[in-house]
Order: sequence, then structure tokens, then C-alpha cells
Amino acid sequence: MFLLPLILLVLPSVALSQVVPCVEGKEFLDTYGALYEHNVLRNHFATRNIKKGVYGNLPGTKNMFKLNYDCTLESLAKAVISTECTRNTRFDLKLLGYSTNFYSEVYIDKEDPKDDILKQFYEFAVDEWSMADSTSPPIGTDVVYKDESAESLANMIYYKTLAIGCAHRYCSNEKHIAVACVYGAVPELGQPLYFATVTGKKGCTANASCRKVVPGSATKCILGEADDPEGNNMNGLCSNEDVHFVEPSSTSPTSSTSPTSPTSPTSSTSPTTSTSPTSPTSPTSPTSPTSPTSPTSPTSPTAGENVMTDELRNSFLAVHNYRRSSLALGNVRNGAEGNTNCPMAQNMYQMVYDKSLETEAQNYANTCPAGDSDVSTRPNSGENTHILDSGTIPYMDACVAAMQAWWSEISVQHIDFSQPFSRVSAMPVAPTKFTQMAWAATYKVGCGMSRCNSNTQTVVVCRYSPRGNIDSQYIYKDCGDVGDSRCACASCWGQCSEGLCNAPSS
Repeated sequence: MFLLPLILLVLPSVALSQVVPCVEGKEFLDTYGALYEHNVLRNHFATRNIKKGVYGNLPGTKNMFKLNYDCTLESLAKAVISTECTRNTRFDLKLLGYSTNFYSEVYIDKEDPKDDILKQFYEFAVDEWSMADSTSPPIGTDVVYKDESAESLANMIYYKTLAIGCAHRYCSNEKHIAVACVYGAVPELGQPLYFATVTGKKGCTANASCRKVVPGSATKCILGEADDPEGNNMNGLCSNEDVHFVEPSSTSPTSSTSPTSPTSPTSSTSPTTSTSPTSPTSPTSPTSPTSPTSPTSPTSPTAGENVMTDELRNSFLAVHNYRRSSLALGNVRNGAEGNTNCPMAQNMYQMVYDKSLETEAQNYANTCPAGDSDVSTRPNSGENTHILDSGTIPYMDACVAAMQAWWSEISVQHIDFSQPFSRVSAMPVAPTKFTQMAWAATYKVGCGMSRCNSNTQTVVVCRYSPRGNIDSQYIYKDCGDVGDSRCACASCWGQCSEGLCNAPSS
């Protein structure tokens, strides 16, 4: 356990902060070293450069990929940290195919934590996550993940994990700093964490060893500065260009550390972040292990069939609630960069998923529409529609892309929340997708998706109840006379969590 020097002092609350501003089109800056620390750890495992201890005898691997940073995962990491710097258990990201690490530690000092202090906390977090809870190794030389006490480490070194996103929060009242990282895949119990090899201590030594895992990709073995433009000396890791793990098939990387690679049992519960038309093969065997079955395969039905799965339903619901919670707590910027945030909300409901609305949404998606339906055809239901120019995008990716497109309207258009919706709807480019997602009185959502136009497009539709975007009403009730300190949930009749009132029972 690591503690910084403590000086008793009560400081004002500090809002949630991401690792760096994730701004589309701008270069990612690893201000706090979150990405760097993870890649160093993966490099050490790949090259058998692990500190002596319970993991000191683990074999290396020639097929460990360098991680990239992902702004969507960062958004989910923000949702993991509660306003008290505890872990928010309301969001089960495993249902979305993501894994999570969480760390919280005491911090009391004369000043708000500066970048150098926060960087130390990210280092401490990765150190803590890579430790074992016992003196006996929870991961053996077969690198099979069979002990959940090693979950945090497994999340960081899993071979299918290609991206991370992290966030932190400083809570002065609780005198803590919390760090959370979300990973783009979920390690499977009973399956190896990577392709183990007992030969050499250099990780990958040629492009071929990386490409055996993902045939047809442009991945390269990092052997010097030319392969690692950031200059972080990640020699021995595979680069992450054009890498996609296929879903589905029947086997995983083998647990043998010998040159032969028997395949492992079938699994069907671990969706990953993306897909590929080819099947990854083991680098040490002529057999071709592939990844577990995914519920969101891009080789999906055309219009007319319901493609929704529990994983997709959970994704739609979790992201809606995360976005609404961020808005209710005052953490969403109102308009262009440099603007102040949207006001906090007194009366924002937590959403529940509704399958009758899903049926409505799926039926409309199956018509392959060019946009939203007329309100007269759905007088009691709100609607958002998004069309992607791809007939092969995985449904999970389409789900996330649609909600990001709808919500991103607020990052362009400023809204006066003190005015009724009629003022918003009269704007030249009205952000009505955002306002429906943010409509406080809406508490039910159901969604559907369909492949359209000879499988060249994917249509995503969500229906909402009660309907939002009503001219005479307000998007939500802002703080008004209650003040920011008592604003979130001030108008809730029942319980409230993370700025959201519990949904009505019917």
C-alpha cells in the first residue's frame, strides 16, 4: 500500500477529471502516464522482465500487443468512480464486454493535487493491480486464468485487450483520490491470458510472430524507435495497427508453454471490442485457435429480424444512464470548447430498459428508414435514429457510435436550459437527439438495429417513454433556488444515486 505525506486540511470538492481531454482529431497526450505504465507492464511480461516474486517464473510471449488509448473507454471509466471516490457498482461493464480496475487512496494536502501527484497515483494504481494477494502464485506457468484474486492483473495483460481508457476523481470531503481504468476485453476464467513461450526473453523478434495471432493485419514487432514513434522503448511488443480479434469460433490460446499447442474448450461469453474477417492462429502450433462466440457478429441478419441481445440491451441502458448522470452532476460542457458546463439537474430519472419500446424500435429499424419517423405515428414515444454507412460494423460498435453521435450534439450547440424546449427546436440546427437522451422525465428506453440497403448500411433506432422534446416543457429542472450544493436529486420523490432519481415503478 502506498501513501503520500498527509497534512490535515479540508479542501473544496474537485470535479471528476479524465486522464487527458479526449478531443476527436487531436493527438492524445498521456499526461499522467496511464497508457505508458500499462504498456511497460505488458512489455515486462512479454520479455520475462518481471520483478522477482509470485509472477517471476511466468513465461514470456511473442504476441503481446501494445495498448492504444480509447476515449469511449475513458468515458466509461468516469462512470465507474462515484462522487465519494468509491467504486460505482451500478455499471456492470462486463455485460458490455469490458473489464475494470479500480484504486482509491487517501490524499490530504495543502493544495489540490497537481499533475505530478496524479501521475504518482496512476503509478501506484498499476503497481497495486499487478500485486498478488497471497504468497502463492494465482497464475501458474501455463498462464491459465483460474483464480479471480488475479483479476486486476489479468485485465492488464490479457492478449485480446487492445485499448484502455482511464479517469480519476479527487474527493476532498472523503480525502481520497480514486483511479479507474476500463479495458477493451474481458479475460476468461479457465483460459490462458496469452500465448506462452519458454524460448527467449525478447518478446516478439519479427513481424511474423505478431501476425500469426491476427492473420492479414499490418501489425509489426516493435524492434526500435522506427517501430515505436513515441520513443517509449517498448521493444518486444507488437504494434496495434489494424488488429482485430475475430468473433466467433471455438477455441482460445493454448495453455501449453511447449512448442505444441493443443486447443482449449469452447467458450461463448467474452465479447471483444472489434471484429475481423479472419481467424487468429496460435503462433506455436499448426492449429488455429480463435476467439469465443460473440453476440454481435458483423455477419448478421438483414432487415426484418431482431438482432438485439442482452449484451446490447445492457450497453444501450448503461451508456444512457452514464450520460444522464454526468449531465445531472454538471460534468457536461455546454457547446463549443471553452464554454461552461451545462447546469446540474434536480429531477433526472435513471432509465430502465423496456422491451415493448425495443419492439417498436426494431420494427421501425426494419423499414430501413432515412431518418426519424413522424411524431404523429408514435404520439407517446420519443425516438432517435442513426444511420451508419457500413453493413459490417459489429452491432456493439454501432450501438456505441449511435449514442456518441446523439450525445455529441451538445458539444457543438449551446442550449439555454432555462427556456422551454420550443426555443431549442427553433434553432437552425437543433440538438434534438441530445435533448431526447437528456430529457429528465423520460425513464424508459428500448432499441433496435438492422442491416439495410443490401447490407451497405446499419440503422440504429431507440424509442423513449415518456416522450421528450415537447415544446411547452423543459429538458430538465436546473438548480434554480436550491443551489449547486443541494441540486442533484433535489426534486426526487424517492431514492437517488449519482445524480439520478430512481425510475417510477410503472
